[in-house]
Amino acid sequence: MNKNRNYSIYLSILMALVIGLVACNPAPAEPQVVAEPAQPEPTAALVVAEKEEPAADSSDDEELVAQPVVDEDSASALASTELDQTDTQLFERTAQLFDLFETQSGEIWNEDYRLDQMALMYVRTDGVNDQYAYLINHPTAAELDGAQLVELPEELDLPDVYRFDEIPNASRVAQNPHFDFNAPIAGEETYVMKYTTPQVDEFASPVSHDWSLYVAHEGLHDDQDEWNETPSNGQDTAGYPLEADHIALIMLENEVIKAALTAEDEATREQAIKQFVAVRQTRINRWDSVRLLDLPQEQIEGTARYIEHTLGSLLDYDRTNLTSFAESIYPVPETRVRESLAFGRFYETGAALTHLVDQVGIENWTLAIENGQSQFDLLADHYGMTDAELEKMLDEAKATYSFAEMAEKAESIAATAASEPTDIWGDMGDSDFADMAGDGMGEVIELDDMFPQKPYESAPDHLLFNQTPDGYELQGGYLIQASEISDEFIRQLYSPQQNEIQVVDWTNGNGELLRITSSKGDYSNLDEALEGVPQFDQPQIENIAGNEVMISDFSDNQFTFSVANVVVNGEFIVIEGAVSYDEMVNLVTDLLTG
Repeated sequence: MNKNRNYSIYLSILMALVIGLVACNPAPAEPQVVAEPAQPEPTAALVVAEKEEPAADSSDDEELVAQPVVDEDSASALASTELDQTDTQLFERTAQLFDLFETQSGEIWNEDYRLDQMALMYVRTDGVNDQYAYLINHPTAAELDGAQLVELPEELDLPDVYRFDEIPNASRVAQNPHFDFNAPIAGEETYVMKYTTPQVDEFASPVSHDWSLYVAHEGLHDDQDEWNETPSNGQDTAGYPLEADHIALIMLENEVIKAALTAEDEATREQAIKQFVAVRQTRINRWDSVRLLDLPQEQIEGTARYIEHTLGSLLDYDRTNLTSFAESIYPVPETRVRESLAFGRFYETGAALTHLVDQVGIENWTLAIENGQSQFDLLADHYGMTDAELEKMLDEAKATYSFAEMAEKAESIAATAASEPTDIWGDMGDSDFADMAGDGMGEVIELDDMFPQKPYESAPDHLLFNQTPDGYELQGGYLIQASEISDEFIRQLYSPQQNEIQVVDWTNGNGELLRITSSKGDYSNLDEALEGVPQFDQPQIENIAGNEVMISDFSDNQFTFSVANVVVNGEFIVIEGAVSYDEMVNLVTDLLTG
């Protein structure tokens, strides 16, 4: 397994935040983009049948899952077990994924990346403990102890699925909280993906297309182990150069990439790409880290983000269209600079450059990347500019995008970067909560010994917010009911030294999962807080206690979830959870009126 993949574990929790992108742009908190819920689809009762004897080896040329011989009388004696909503959605989305990879893999990446043919194990988790597993495409699944053949509706058209109440290689599986690329299951390297209910983690639940993109993204990382030359580097994020000259060129590079992505004609796009090549080559010539870190990470994470876009297009998922993607290349942040520029940025630039490589018509470019060529190298070779042409393109880019202003702003950003922690990963901690909530955004300072104290008067001094080092994120779980939220409670969450905090109502007994995220600022209204952030739904605007509140309702007859955004006293607050629209209105009203 590529040694760089471990960093993907931390970022994938928020993916794409993020997938799109959440972990990739650690700017001050933005409104949470919540996965749209799956639309109800007809399902059938699913029967779990104990396997008896494996069938003889198939003589077909295709690699098929071994078929067990099931005694019909014995099988009918078993109780009919209708899978719960989460498992039903799991198999519906898997069937949709498999169909797209079988019929259109060339549109997603190429014919070699076939998620539908990979040995795959889904593991159901409650966020802390693994509960049971399903094996698909595993050559000896039927022969393993405890294998139960799951009889799925024929319309799903899936290979045989086997359930295991005793999870194979459970000790290995338990070591990875989210996924494992090469878990040995009965001698077969198997892609393991954990999933859960939306009440535990909506991102890791198969309730939306976001989950499908997440599975395909990490599946490409598995496939990357089979590339002829998988990129690798020392992952020296701590040593990444963040002086003002370099930051200014990164700012310029962002602008020419966005211009290339949004160009309305071929000539404009070509000009922008040439300017990009000139800026990137200048950075490579001056700083070795660019070739050692930017290029390999763009090959690894940028290609995985790219297939989110191509698969999303096949799913007709508007959150992955190219226009909104171009907007996701945010300006260089003024805080958490190293987190963005030394790692998170490469997801988006890598995907952008992959799109451009495809658009200019470079032949067999996916195989070229698999053979070790970066997206930048492919573009640079395609245009083959001389040193004089590169210098001309650089000068044109600087003139077009007011480089002098960028250089001035970069001075301030560089000073901030110099004061921030160099370890962007921090100590993820040992607790289950840290495993679930840690997102790599600076050091996670755990609050385990504060349970169930609320608010913070009796907390140890070293855990008080005003003692938290600048540039760090404070996260914790609190035993609070949604009905307890009040304006006083919100005021107690912040101090002038703390810029961003998350509070999660993780364990209340009434099924209401509530998360509050806020960032300090000097926002006068929602428009300022949301500036530059694309909206992917149709939110409603409520006037509550004189405040404009934007509420998005993602609920349907199977799923309840809503999100509220509001600015209070200059702070941008996002509240999200498994509550209905009306319940969210009541919660925000309580928050704003006490």
